[in-house]
Amino acid sequence: MSDSAGRLVRILWVATLATVVGCGGAGLDMGNVSGRVTIKGVAVPDAHVEFHPIKGGRLSQDVTDEDGRYELMYTIDQEGALVGDHKVSIYTGEVRVSEKTGQIESAREIIPSKYNRSTTLTQTVNQGHNTIDFDLDKK
Repeated sequence: MSDSAGRLVRILWVATLATVVGCGGAGLDMGNVSGRVTIKGVAVPDAHVEFHPIKGGRLSQDVTDEDGRYELMYTIDQEGALVGDHKVSIYTGEVRVSEKTGQIESAREIIPSKYNRSTTLTQTVNQGHNTIDFDLDKK
């Protein structure tokens, strides 16, 4: 997937979630967050990166591009994440669909559960720009 096509997919994904969750964020204490997701130094494309505020509030998210880079979006038109401590989830959820039935056959996650379902990742978002890279291991 090209970088521009990947960015479009990420924008549409965030737009869909913003529609479901609702928009808003004016007047909130925000920080911009970008970085890169790798596994042992190798870029992880199409990974969902989610920052969940520990004290409550809406999550911020993005999907990594082909180089594993992400820029968090709070809403469809607002970049960033709430200032404070966050639990971080990163997952790929590679899905296979049956050619015969059109149903999902299996979802293969390439990222260990300690980074998603049972995440142990936490990060602090500060005002201004935050560069937060994740170099994950396979165990």
